Amino acid sequence: MSKLSIGEKAINEIKPTEAAYSFWLILISEIVAHRLVTKAQQIIPSIKYKIIIIIIPWIAIFQVLLNV
Repeated sequence: MSKLSIGEKAINEIKPTEAAYSFWLILISEIVAHRLVTKAQQIIPSIKYKIIIIIIPWIAIFQVLLNV
């Protein structure tokens, strides 16, 4: 009996439809996050707030990845 890594176990347990849904969800959230960041950069001149606005969408994307 061979030991599987966590990634291999996850790949074996994820159904193809779930993987496709998560892929599209991540792709759409990435597009939305990019648009929000570009809008925020036009509106908010402060660098501190720009950094916060750039980090928040990435946190949301990683939460989606961890929940899949």
